[in-house]
Amino acid sequence: MKTAFGLFIVLVFSSPLYATPENTLRVDGATNPFTIKHKTVPIVSARYVGWGPNWKWANTHFSQRANSINKSFVASNKDLNFSLSGEIKSGQTPYNWQHKFSIKKSHPNAIGFGISFKLNLDSPSFNNLSKNPILINNNKGWRWDISPQQTIEIHFSPGLANVYFERGHKNEIRAMFFKGIKPGDYRFDMTLKIKGVSTLPISFDTPTTNNTTKGWHKKLIPWNTSPLDLSFLNSNHKPAGKHGALKAKGDALVFEDGSPAKFWGANVQAYALFKTSDFNIRKQAKRLAKLGFNLVRFTHHDTHWVDPNIFSSPKHGTLTLSPRSFKKLDWWIKCLKDEGVYVWLDLQVERSYTANDNIDFFDEVAKGSAKHHFKGFNYYNSSIQRRIKEFNTAYLNHFNPFTKLAYKDEPAIVSTLLLNENDLTHHFGNALLGDKKVPSHHKIYRADVRKTAKRLRLNPQKAGRSWEHGDSKIYLNDAEHRYNEPMLEHLRQIGVKSTLITGNTWGGMSLAGLPSLTDGDMVDVHSYGGEGELLFNPRYRAGLLSWIGAAQVTNKPLSVTEWNVEKFPVSDRFTIPTWLASTAALQGWDSLMLYGYSQNPLNQSGKGSNYSTFNDPALMAMMPASALLYRQGHVAEAKQTYHVRLSKNDFFGKPVTPATSAALRTLVEQSKLSIDLPYSSTLPWLKAHETAMNRGYSTQSAVHHIVSNPAIDFIPKGQHFVTSDTGELTRDWEKGTHTIDTERSQIVSGNIGGNTINLSDVRFDIDTPKATVAVQSLDDSAISTSARILISMAARSIPSKNKNSAFLSEPVIGKLFIKAQKGMVLYRVGLNSHEEIETIYSDSLGYEVNLSADLATPWLILK
Repeated sequence: MKTAFGLFIVLVFSSPLYATPENTLRVDGATNPFTIKHKTVPIVSARYVGWGPNWKWANTHFSQRANSINKSFVASNKDLNFSLSGEIKSGQTPYNWQHKFSIKKSHPNAIGFGISFKLNLDSPSFNNLSKNPILINNNKGWRWDISPQQTIEIHFSPGLANVYFERGHKNEIRAMFFKGIKPGDYRFDMTLKIKGVSTLPISFDTPTTNNTTKGWHKKLIPWNTSPLDLSFLNSNHKPAGKHGALKAKGDALVFEDGSPAKFWGANVQAYALFKTSDFNIRKQAKRLAKLGFNLVRFTHHDTHWVDPNIFSSPKHGTLTLSPRSFKKLDWWIKCLKDEGVYVWLDLQVERSYTANDNIDFFDEVAKGSAKHHFKGFNYYNSSIQRRIKEFNTAYLNHFNPFTKLAYKDEPAIVSTLLLNENDLTHHFGNALLGDKKVPSHHKIYRADVRKTAKRLRLNPQKAGRSWEHGDSKIYLNDAEHRYNEPMLEHLRQIGVKSTLITGNTWGGMSLAGLPSLTDGDMVDVHSYGGEGELLFNPRYRAGLLSWIGAAQVTNKPLSVTEWNVEKFPVSDRFTIPTWLASTAALQGWDSLMLYGYSQNPLNQSGKGSNYSTFNDPALMAMMPASALLYRQGHVAEAKQTYHVRLSKNDFFGKPVTPATSAALRTLVEQSKLSIDLPYSSTLPWLKAHETAMNRGYSTQSAVHHIVSNPAIDFIPKGQHFVTSDTGELTRDWEKGTHTIDTERSQIVSGNIGGNTINLSDVRFDIDTPKATVAVQSLDDSAISTSARILISMAARSIPSKNKNSAFLSEPVIGKLFIKAQKGMVLYRVGLNSHEEIETIYSDSLGYEVNLSADLATPWLILK
């Protein structure tokens, strides 16, 4: 049909969810005791739990964990004075765990020790066919029908001390071996029976099993420089800011002179900001540029656990800023600016107020956990708002003697964030409720709810129930908006020239948290994925990308200030950078930042960490390839755009997230995904955005579709892969592979070992079971005609116990056949020189490149 603004729109209302012929259930024994995944969705997560008297946590230490070679485990619990050993019989179902306890000391008042089973009762993979679990008589276990024909059953022999639903909730079952601890030797058998579901043998995949680390590389990449140099990507931005201040224009970012802007960035935070030597700050600024980065976010500058931080004496007060700390920030900005790397500043992250900061009702604010002292309270406490404005004034008016500009005037500072991970709509709206023992704040909250409910014609009782969807989400958005507006105006009065961002969507937030975020120039999102993201079936399971896509509001730029996979070290983390960068290019996302490049001082190689990845070959080896394809436009934007447009009742009244919405999961890797806000809601300030939204349609060339039902699965029936509408990107979740096939970037990733993969100009014959290998043009030409071609590769890296090496890295073994112009020479990219490597050339196959362990580098150049 034709709309008022002349677009072709398809109204989609319903579509069934289809299952693929994949193995539908997998038992993962890498975590003790196990996790069960149904169609790639975790549906049962089991872990050992123990408590002493008065619910004091009693931690269990595993000195030996089960793996694919040794299917046994040994553990001890010092708090409860017992040792535990066990064996696992892990053929096809049923699976059996034998537990042998040796208890040395009596703890009659201990709560006990057992296993907590957390059940995902609402998994999309069940298609609403599952029933509630039931307990088996005599404390012998539990049974769960996940469909009329499919059952999971846990059986214990002998019966345990207690098996019960935690607080009556069906989604957690606690099976306690003991209530109270008595000396002696005990044995319990636990059997897992699975009926009616196809299964695989129990998996024990971990980063180090199934392979020895013999022959793995130490010091694969240097920590303080880079032998590969992509700093030419920044050559037109030296110094950073030469194109003027950054502006939002529709759903894109542009500089003041009209130049387009795309940012591939990382976080430098906490101790790294203030304890890195001046010499190493300059070295790291150069390294960041060489690796392809053009943006660094400063965060955790104000956090209470960071010493020193931005405050002069944070334990005694947060009203005075530290000249010494400013010198470090000034030098970081100067050095980054010289390398064409821009800066993002956070304002309020985890500031911890003190009794000397003149905070009204401080005793109530201080009742929160240390890291959340002001979160939630700042929206209602006017004295906190005054302290924030005072900080913002002092921080942004600070004059940098190295650049001769105040922060507010510095064009190299492109974005400023008001609040980090501090929202009412999902996380901290409960902070002022009556049961939180903050009577003064609760009184302010209740009065505001009544007044706002009357103005917006909401039910005052429902509006105040912050933990529910419905009227409360409308009210909380309005409360955030009324906080944002004066804060933004204050920054504009100061004279801040950068783009302004109010907060983030993070930590499982629904679409209902988006409206107030549109007060700023961009919508920002934090997203953390996990192990095996390429294996996730998007029909049923949300992942890293879908949570980002759910933050793309129509006609607003999108930034991602935090992305990563956890818990460290995720064995296949090397697959994420190119997958994310290519999808970001497809979607037209504007700014992406790894969290984090470093949290620790950048004065030595350090240990491995999710927060300090600067030394991690699994991630850093693929950063140049990702920056290249994203920043140089190697991947085309999607041809079609799907607008998720929900009614007011559905948008605010239901928890619409990637976890509950098949549309959000299945569209993000195919076509551009955009969220239309409920402009017809009772929020008058939201209606003002509608004109801008409509203008966004008319300025884009893609075909637009409207999706009114978020439950739709947009992947064709029976298909086990998803392909972009450009045909350039494909992920096969059954194989666990991702491919990028464009003129200038051809990349394979995931479970690629042992298979021949043919892309347009490159044949990949990789032996290493899991790896990422990228072949890319380093100039503006296609690979077939390029004069300089980059080859990047990465596989598993694990933290090393050797103090002289942060990681051990698995070599990538195999062959490449690259069709490129004749007469080129292959070089190994080394720290001190580029060593020539022998290749074979034929007219039919091109260059035969042998990838062997003795290359000892993640990068080769054919030129």
